[in-house]
Parts: sequence; C-alpha cells; structure tokens
Amino acid sequence: MLHSNTSSRGLPNGNSQSCAEAKGRGKGKASAGKIPIRNIQTSLSNSVCGFLFIFYWCKFLTMAIQFARMRILTRSKGHCAVRSATYNARGAARSERTGEKYSFTDRHDLEHHEILLPDGAPEEMHDFETLWNKAQFAEKRINSQEAKELLLALPDNPEITDEMRLEMTRGFVQDNFVKHGVGAQIDIHGPHEGLKNEDDTLQDASVNYHAHVLVTTRRINAQGMAEKARDLNGLFAKGYVMDGDKWGEVWRDYQNDYFMK
Repeated sequence: MLHSNTSSRGLPNGNSQSCAEAKGRGKGKASAGKIPIRNIQTSLSNSVCGFLFIFYWCKFLTMAIQFARMRILTRSKGHCAVRSATYNARGAARSERTGEKYSFTDRHDLEHHEILLPDGAPEEMHDFETLWNKAQFAEKRINSQEAKELLLALPDNPEITDEMRLEMTRGFVQDNFVKHGVGAQIDIHGPHEGLKNEDDTLQDASVNYHAHVLVTTRRINAQGMAEKARDLNGLFAKGYVMDGDKWGEVWRDYQNDYFMK
C-alpha cells in the first residue's frame, strides 16, 4: 500500500514548519515561505516512482483474467474423450471403442495445438487420436471417467502476443498437471463468432482467446496408461468439479506472477 508523507499544509515529507521555525534553525536553512530544492527533488522522485508503481500494477491486474472452469468427461453421460479432443483440435479422428468418426476441420479458429506428456511417456502418445483412444481403452466400466477438461480464458490486451498466451498456458498446465504424471492436450482458440458446441464439449467462455486443456485421469509411464491419479481429483457434482472457483483464482495468480517477471 502506498502511504502519503504530505502534511496538513500540503508540503512533502512533513515540512510544515512556521516562518519562525525556519529562521531559527541557523545558517543554510530555508528561509520563510521557501521549500528547499532537495525536498522538491525528493518529492518529485517519490511521486514519479509512486505513479509508475500504480500504473504498472493496475496494468497487470487488468491483464489477469479470473475465469477457469473444469468438468469431468464421464462415459455414462455419453461423453467421449476422443470426440472432445477432436473438437478441441479442430481435427478428424475415430474412436476405436465406439467406431464413430468425428471431424471438425471446417472450423478455422485454432491458434495452437500440442500434447504435453510426463518424461518417459511413449512418443506415439503425442498424437491426440492415439492418446485418447488409449485413455478410453484403459477404462472398463460403463461409468468410467475418461478425462478432465479445463477451459481457460486468455488475456487479449493489444500488448499480449500469441507467444505470451502460449507460454502462460503451457507453463500453467505443466505446473498443475504434467509434472504430477498425467498427460494434457492444449488447444488455443482465437476470437471467433459464437459457435454452438457439441453436446459433450465445454461451452466457450466467449469469442475471445481461450484454451481448452484436456487432461488424462491416469498417470502415464513408459508402458502407457498407468494408475488413476485420484490424488489430483477435486470434489465434483453433475460432472463439474466443485472446486472450479479455485481454478479461476489459481489461473489469475499465475498470470499475475507471469506479468511481474
């Protein structure tokens, strides 16, 4: 918090002495009615520093967006991880489990697509169709959870570049998911007219920049899909994680830390 050193007479640094006080302090002291040059310089310096601090801090706060929502893709509700991954990637793929084919190549708002995997994961899993078919194959129950999906709103200020949006998203996903052993698909969508989503996909936050992050529910090792990462689960209801507000706060704080670097 910034504190003001201005006295009741409006002079910086508490210099509100009377004329008599100024005269009675010996040689070299300021005469009555005059503010020492040194005090003026200090005041200006403090004012400029204070202004710059407030300007840049407000700038950072404006950039950070507190919107992040997570849901669970559950088989018993008709969700399909391959379908969601294909939609997010604006690509084409086939679900080996159901035999259904999906194509969303007619949508042209994809800014970036990539798969992040923990160290030692099979290289073939960098292909989204392979990754999510293996994720589906690893689940045997009719009510299995095939994936988690996180939607992140991204800042679209003019000074924010595509590279900065990607760096923020990638770092956030790496820190919160991949370093804990799970895989994640990142798809950044640019501004577009409002699109009606498929039944099993998150509704886009807005027509502005946003990222879809599809996360495996199992850890991945050199052999492929391993144990369920239940320690990473939050409480959820009706398919949506109940600690969703937490993700918004974590995402906001991550952006602020990024802009302060």
